[in-house]
Amino acid sequence: MKNICLFGDSLVWGSADYEKGGWGTLLRNNLEEYDRAYVVYNLGISSETTETLLDHFANELHTRKPILTIFGIGINDGCEDQLIGDHRVDPETFMTNLRDLTREAKEVSDAVLFVGLTRVEESQTIPLPWRENLSYRNSHIQLYDEMIAQHCAENDCVYVSLSQVVEESDLVDGLHPNTQGHQKMFEVIKREVLSLLVELEQKELKEEE
Repeated sequence: MKNICLFGDSLVWGSADYEKGGWGTLLRNNLEEYDRAYVVYNLGISSETTETLLDHFANELHTRKPILTIFGIGINDGCEDQLIGDHRVDPETFMTNLRDLTREAKEVSDAVLFVGLTRVEESQTIPLPWRENLSYRNSHIQLYDEMIAQHCAENDCVYVSLSQVVEESDLVDGLHPNTQGHQKMFEVIKREVLSLLVELEQKELKEEE
């Protein structure tokens, strides 16, 4: 079997897509239909940051030994938390965490892919009605998204931009995409993942020759 692991936050898990379970579920169904040798594990956790992911990432990674590790993380790192008066994870620590996650993933996986960050509807996210100490701003999301793209360029990871994919009308609560939004994300992510898997398959064939 060829395992693929998805790590990240509620957008990876599929929160608010009550019909199809989010882009992670759509990807799992698509890949397992594409080739039954692929097994996709969705390990997304609501409110996950790079900091909290590092606490449990290694054990899950080494247990499943994925050929491809996919990260969808960063939007919670960059949000403002009034309880600390700053980002939940500051930019310098965020970049360090990205490097640590990538280094660990590359010890096991043949490839690492980062899903970029979607934008929010700020009138509903400054602050969040259900967590009033937190605020999500598009300027901060863009900053952290750019850091993810930079990290990928410098560390031989695939970066999938989603900055223009999800529209305000695709958001349930200003933050989480609805079924239509997750479908749009899936279509973009699927193309990149399938292209990457074809490359890995071709590399494997050459090594066997």
